[in-house]
Amino acid sequence: MTTPTRMNTRPSRIPMPQGPLPSLHACQFPMWDDKPTDKFCGKPTVPESSYCGPHHARCYHIYTPRQITDADRARRAKQARLNLERRDAAI
Repeated sequence: MTTPTRMNTRPSRIPMPQGPLPSLHACQFPMWDDKPTDKFCGKPTVPESSYCGPHHARCYHIYTPRQITDADRARRAKQARLNLERRDAAI
């Protein structure tokens, strides 16, 4: 009986940039594509964030529940009926 080979399950490490980090009041959004560099945005931050306004909006999304209208309920009910009819026709 052979024993199964064990695969390396450790995640690969992302190299950290070498160089000075931006100040605490400068946007710390990394400005690189494939390879880490020591480039950060550096614009002034919004209060209580590590990022400037545009990068804060890009990184943090506020969840607002969508209001379901009567038209939405009717459309969903109609779609459910159509799905049931298609299923029954296929049987």
